[in-house]
Amino acid sequence: MIIKMTKGELLRFYEGLISVGGLKGSKFAYAVAKNSFTINDEIEALRKAIEPAENFVKFDKERVLIAEKYAVKNDKGQAETYMDSNKKAQFFIQDKEEFEKAIDELKEKHKEAIKEREVQVSIFDEMLKEEISFDIIQIAEKELPADITPNQLVEILIML
Repeated sequence: MIIKMTKGELLRFYEGLISVGGLKGSKFAYAVAKNSFTINDEIEALRKAIEPAENFVKFDKERVLIAEKYAVKNDKGQAETYMDSNKKAQFFIQDKEEFEKAIDELKEKHKEAIKEREVQVSIFDEMLKEEISFDIIQIAEKELPADITPNQLVEILIML
C-alpha cells in the first residue's frame, strides 16, 4: 500500500522497525524486513544529511574534554554523569563559572564550525517536513507478535 508521510515520520517509522526487529512471527518478520529494505536508501540519505562536519566533531570532542575536566569525580577519578530528559549523558560540573568561561573560549575558537552546524541542522529540520511516498508492506492485526509493546506498536502502526 502506498503511504504518504513526512521524512520525519519516516525516520520514526524506521526507528520503530528497528525496535521490533527481534520479535517473532514469520509474516511479521517479513513485513519488517521488507519495509526496512524499502526505506533504507532514504534513511541513509537522512543520516548523511545530518552527519556533522569534521570541524564540528573536533569542537565537540574538545567540549567533552572540558566538561570532563570540570566534572565532579568519583572515587576512581572518573567524571560523574547522569542521564537528562533526552536520555543524553551529562556531567555534574563542580566549578560552573570556570567551566562556562572555558566553554565560551572554545565556542569563540570554533564559531565557524558551530555556525555551519546550526545551518546544517536547520536545513535538516526543513528536510524532515518534506513529504514522500513509499509502498509499505502491511500485515493483519492477528500477525502481530504477542510480546509487542504499546510503544513499539505506535511506531509501526502504519503497517496495520
